[in-house]
Amino acid sequence: MEDSSKKSKIIDSAPGFLKDILPYISPRVFDLIDIPTVVLNMGKISYQYMFSKGIERGKSGLEKFLPSVISFSAIDGDALSTKEKGEAILELYFLQVLVGKKIFLDLRPGRFREEAGGLIWSPNGLHCDLKNDFQTGLVNLYSGFYQNNQDSYEKGLAQIGLISEGDTQEERAEMMRIFNDHFGDGDQEAVKFEMKHFVDSFHQIFDRIFHQHKKLSEDFVYLGIYLVTLYLHLEKNGEALNVRAAFNRAYQKIK
Repeated sequence: MEDSSKKSKIIDSAPGFLKDILPYISPRVFDLIDIPTVVLNMGKISYQYMFSKGIERGKSGLEKFLPSVISFSAIDGDALSTKEKGEAILELYFLQVLVGKKIFLDLRPGRFREEAGGLIWSPNGLHCDLKNDFQTGLVNLYSGFYQNNQDSYEKGLAQIGLISEGDTQEERAEMMRIFNDHFGDGDQEAVKFEMKHFVDSFHQIFDRIFHQHKKLSEDFVYLGIYLVTLYLHLEKNGEALNVRAAFNRAYQKIK
């Protein structure tokens, strides 16, 4: 099946608004995953989204970890700058990965209402549970990168399937180079989020995996949706954000 046909099958089974999000995900990923599993799970997500299922249970497992300026209800405090709002969304992104429970995938601006002291978050039924190995791999990947631990970084890449024991040194080095490019240059203390950069870097990653004749977890589709909604929010925010500090705040909360 051509990758465009595979992608169309996924989009057809997804909630309506996801039809605007999935096109940002590289079509190459649909050559690397189990399509029937993703179609089945998209049907489940559509049901959750249409009937607002699982939201309260997901919120209860996450509430105590929320950034101080994000709440599910009323919030008090001083007005936030645009930069502070963006970094709070980043911290929320990382927290959901680190906590390892249900992940609410929709971080678009419309899910947040601004109040004087922060942001009121209204998650919808677009949520999923990542496989344990994949979620643990993301934790190792992010903690390794942002805390300068190369062993943890490489372990995370292996756990999510982007490098493996059978790779040559050149293949491992190339994948790490591409992934480093995705994160961006510098110390990660002033990062501007651009959707084009996200789309281009992830296409390079998936294209490399395709030419190595590997397969990937379907969790990459859900991670892709999560990242697209994050980028849509932060590209609109427009500020240069301290990603490293946002990750470290999230990490300290779950230690």
